[in-house]
Amino acid sequence: MNENCMHSSLGAFIETLRKMRKITIAELALEAHISTKTYIHIKKGSMQD
Repeated sequence: MNENCMHSSLGAFIETLRKMRKITIAELALEAHISTKTYIHIKKGSMQD
């Protein structure tokens, strides 16, 4: 699959939970096995293949 998906509300939801739980971006990325760059893409609402 070579298409980008836009999910801005998912990014907002994850960011809200991250802030509520006081989890740093680095901690979240490490736990989710993603890079911080990938997290930034998700936060902006784009999920690239």
